[in-house]
Amino acid sequence: MAVAVDEDFSFRFRCDSSRCTLACCHGHAIALNPYEVLRIKEYLGLSSEELEERYLLSHYDPSGLPLLMLSRDPCPFLRGRRCSIYPARPLACRLFPLGRLCDGEVKTVFMADACCPGIGRGERLDLGEYIAEQEAEEYVAMWERWVSFVEAVEEAGPSRMRQVFLKILLYNFDFSPRGAEPSASPEEQFLTRLALAEELISRTGAEAK
Repeated sequence: MAVAVDEDFSFRFRCDSSRCTLACCHGHAIALNPYEVLRIKEYLGLSSEELEERYLLSHYDPSGLPLLMLSRDPCPFLRGRRCSIYPARPLACRLFPLGRLCDGEVKTVFMADACCPGIGRGERLDLGEYIAEQEAEEYVAMWERWVSFVEAVEEAGPSRMRQVFLKILLYNFDFSPRGAEPSASPEEQFLTRLALAEELISRTGAEAK
């Protein structure tokens, strides 16, 4: 059971590969935002097309938003008992046994019943300390920006034409749309593409009226 927690919450967790049940590498597929996809793409040195074809699942949510999903049945990046993309692992992996949800409001949850022997071991840390330890600060910031974008897509309603353009704009990092320089940092690339996508949503929404 996932329990909602606040900023004052603290817990003990230490990953121990010798005792690991790989609980974080199995379960439901997780949606990757474009920032996470870009970080994995750059770490592996693959094209966007190669990354999607080899490792990811393509999906559209009811709003028409294109999504790339990472299967965890098991995770395709699991090699033996270790993560082969650990430096570029997504936010969901970095935060485990914590999670970030948006169900009307953004909240942090603690997966107290996860079958992981690492829970209850190691040094006690609060949320901020754990996020810093996992080098997840930028991932959290980009995720929060993504959440606001998803809300804008849901408000605009589904559009088949928009689906196609958003898939290319948000997830195809092999071309550079206006203002998205390949030499920019992953954070800058992601934020620029989101801003362009929001322009597209606004324009297509106005044209539909």
